[in-house]
Amino acid sequence: MKSYLKVSTSAIVIASFVLSTPFAFAQIGVGNAIAQQNTNRAQNQNSNQANGFCARFSNKSSEASDRIREKMSEAEARRTERQQTIANRRAELDAKKTERRAELDARMDANFSKMAEKAKGNAPQEAIAAFKTAVRAAITAHRQAIDSANRAFRQGVEQVVSDHQEAMRKILADAKASTDTALQKAKADCAAGVDPRTVQTAYQASLRAARTKVQTDRKALEKINAQLEQLRVTRKQAIEKANTDFKSALEKARLDFESAKSASTP
Repeated sequence: MKSYLKVSTSAIVIASFVLSTPFAFAQIGVGNAIAQQNTNRAQNQNSNQANGFCARFSNKSSEASDRIREKMSEAEARRTERQQTIANRRAELDAKKTERRAELDARMDANFSKMAEKAKGNAPQEAIAAFKTAVRAAITAHRQAIDSANRAFRQGVEQVVSDHQEAMRKILADAKASTDTALQKAKADCAAGVDPRTVQTAYQASLRAARTKVQTDRKALEKINAQLEQLRVTRKQAIEKANTDFKSALEKARLDFESAKSASTP
């Protein structure tokens, strides 16, 4: 009886092993098949994405290059608008200056005419004429000095701004050239069959390098505020000197006139 039970038990174990082993093997096989299918799907997806990256270069231009070109156009439009605004403002100021000077000249001539009418004799008339000549010479010199200071200031500002704008143009042009070069290389690599993932990585690295260079170059670009301030200081000093010289010339003309009047008085 005991022997029979042992045999039966062994038979059950063997039968269970025999029956279960194919099922287990089948499960393992299905699992491996599913895993392989997922791997293939992921590889196909990555391959499709990579191939899609290369496909984009065959039918479109660089978005980064387009953005830079757009920024350059916008900056140029703003520069043109600012230049026109400045030109209009300067023309307005110059017109007002000319009008104001003409009014001052008319009043001065009227005052000299009144002085001449009141004067009697040749000597007083000559003294008045000399005084008028000296005053007009002082006014002319003063105006020329003021105009020269303003002209130098304007030209200096235009040069500083122009240099700054040209430097910015070069920075953007260099960035555009870098992105265009990166685009052309990516296209060539895709056409040559280089791994698209390698092409994409290199292309994105080139764009980052170009963007970093723009930021670095802009920071290194000399600020113009200090230069403009120096131009303002220089103009202020020139105008102050012109005013001082003008006052001195007028005072000398007055003293000479007083002296001439005293000499002509009997």
